[in-house]
Amino acid sequence: TLEQRYMRATGVTPARALRRMRLDQAKRLLADTEWSVARVGEACGIEHPQQLARLFQRELGITPTAYRQSQRYRER
Repeated sequence: TLEQRYMRATGVTPARALRRMRLDQAKRLLADTEWSVARVGEACGIEHPQQLARLFQRELGITPTAYRQSQRYRER
C-alpha cells in the first residue's frame, strides 16, 4: 500500500510526516506573526486550538504560547 511504501522510503508514516510539517509551519507562524494560536492552527490545517496545544506538548514539551515567548526572547 501507499502507506507501507512511504514508510519504507522515509522511515515515518504519512500521518507522522504531515504532523511534523504542520508543527514546523506553526512554529514559523508563532515566531514570525502576531496571529492568535487559533489562527495559527487554522492556517496549519488544525481545526481546534486544543489540538495544536496537544501537538506542541507531545512533540516539544511546551505550549504554543510558551514557544512563541521563547522565540521572542531569542530575538532580543
